[in-house]
Amino acid sequence: MATYIKEGGVAMKDATLAQGNQVLNLILQKGVPASQLQALIESGLLSDLLDANVENVDRKKFREVIGLEKSEKEVFTHRFLIRNLSVSYEIVESLVETELGDVDILNWYIEEVTHFEGLVAGGGMMPQRNTTILVECTRK
Repeated sequence: MATYIKEGGVAMKDATLAQGNQVLNLILQKGVPASQLQALIESGLLSDLLDANVENVDRKKFREVIGLEKSEKEVFTHRFLIRNLSVSYEIVESLVETELGDVDILNWYIEEVTHFEGLVAGGGMMPQRNTTILVECTRK
């Protein structure tokens, strides 16, 4: 089965020597070590890339997958109300894991603390505290 490469709107059968030379020049210009090139060949990734329909590949996502660019994860915020506990990272981490699942905590801070007297079973009126925290996260 013949391979067709589209160049300038004209379908060409098989790659030309000039295109092969262009690939070799790119390897030389990038200064690719022989061991890295050999690993690329042996892994089958280069073969897969040559078989790919590049019109269906999002280059930015491709670069993220191969580790050349960091993906920009969506940051979201979530409010939590913590009652009668001193807030610590461990408490926030446990609460976030229980409520939101597998996320990375980027930042958290205390938004508001409210002190009041409240009725406690068997203890009468006792000091109480509600702490509202805001947590910034990304999905893993």
